[in-house]
Parts: sequence; structure tokens; C-alpha cells
Amino acid sequence: MPSHQSSPVSRMTASGLIGFAKLAPALLLAVLISAAVQQSTYALIPVFGASYGLAEAVLASLMMALSLGNIPLQIPLGLSTRTAGRYRWSSTRCW
Repeated sequence: MPSHQSSPVSRMTASGLIGFAKLAPALLLAVLISAAVQQSTYALIPVFGASYGLAEAVLASLMMALSLGNIPLQIPLGLSTRTAGRYRWSSTRCW
């Protein structure tokens, strides 16, 4: 195969949301589902907490702990993916 040919993925351009959806539709769907779950969690925590009689300060602390807990975990998860390899990491950590 001549070296001047490029792969089908490198020939595609991801300009905007439509271009990205054509390039990686499964990734876009996963991000949308993850965002929907996270937003519904944030929306329902005060409702469930109030039904259990938790104080507003406790609910605010719980929401802050969830938000701040997501941020520090991104770096170790990303580093472990790099060192172990994407496919091996996901197959061993997800099951």
C-alpha cells in the first residue's frame, strides 16, 4: 500500500457537532447519556434528601462532594488508561 494514502478516519473532518457525530457516533451517544445521568442525579438529590429530612447545608455539602469528587478522579483514571492501554484497561476494570 502506498504511504501517501491516508486512513478513512484521517480523511474525515470533524467540523461542528454534525461532523463529530459522523466521526464518532458511539462516543457522542455515550457522552450524552453520561451527561443526562449526571444532571438527573444533581436534580434529584435535593428532592430525595428533603424527603429524608436532611438539612439544606447537608444537601449542599453532598452536592459539592459529588462535584469535587468527579474532578480529581479524572487524572488517575486517565493515567491508568495510558499505562495499561485503553482496551486492556476497559476490559479488566469494567467487568
